[in-house]
Amino acid sequence: MAPPPAVPVADHTSDDEDDALEVTEVEMKAVIRRLSVKNSVPGPDGVPGRVWVLVMETLGSRLRGLFSAYMERGQFLLCWKTGKLVLIAKPGRPADSPSAHRPIVLLDEVGKLFERVILDALL
Repeated sequence: MAPPPAVPVADHTSDDEDDALEVTEVEMKAVIRRLSVKNSVPGPDGVPGRVWVLVMETLGSRLRGLFSAYMERGQFLLCWKTGKLVLIAKPGRPADSPSAHRPIVLLDEVGKLFERVILDALL
């Protein structure tokens, strides 16, 4: 099975930058800790954030390696940016009115984890 397509993010040429792009265990624990306090609805993959929290002890090093590889390549998987549109009814509005619903796009939790790792690396 071929890997999912990825979106190029940046072109890295310096060896010093490559060292800084490796995701550390401390960084992973920090993003997982933030995820553990959330109770969010799963995205298109159907995997809730709570599952990622529970499997991190077993799969954490593999996921960290995957994130590090994508950071080095400057890529972000397209499937992590594919969302599921859900319409939430607004209270007190007629159901047949277009303005009676609030659109929300649900994304995969693992993609959101990677986004948080990238954000922490930029700050």
